[in-house]
Amino acid sequence: MTEIDSVVFEFLHGLIGKSFLIDGVFVFFSQYLIYILTFVFGIYLVRVKNWKERVNIFALGALGVIISRGIFTPLVRFFLDRPRPFVAFGIDPLSAHEATGSFPSGHIAFIAPLMIALWYADKRGGTWGLIGVFLIGIARIGSAVHWPSDILGGFLVGIVGYAIAWLLLKNKLSKETEDVPTGILE
Repeated sequence: MTEIDSVVFEFLHGLIGKSFLIDGVFVFFSQYLIYILTFVFGIYLVRVKNWKERVNIFALGALGVIISRGIFTPLVRFFLDRPRPFVAFGIDPLSAHEATGSFPSGHIAFIAPLMIALWYADKRGGTWGLIGVFLIGIARIGSAVHWPSDILGGFLVGIVGYAIAWLLLKNKLSKETEDVPTGILE
């Protein structure tokens, strides 16, 4: 744990327990916003008229998730078994959580590639999605289930997962695609 981890954690966790409203917002963002963002990603895909574009966005996001959350996150956690803040400090998290390794954040490693894929397809919607990723991270820190560096690590793992997905799929997708949104395959 770094000094910045401590300072940011203490500030955000210090907000907990002072207001039912703040606690509720932290629980909502920490536990449920990920489902809403995933649903929004799915709704966006349904609304894309060009089916090839839809498949490209889905393939990049889904493969990015498989790589970042399914492969890299467990691999990193195997080698770096970092305790969660509630374990390290012997405190109760804001909501029930297992005492598994905390680095990198699995929530962020899951949702980041989807929101990056959305951002490349639709800058406005993707920007709101990335703000949602940030809010999830803030809430998970305040809820005592992650350190700030866990969130940053999860986001970096998500970026790497998306980038590898893009490298693996770019030739296949570019051969089968017409009118792909700018940025996805460039």
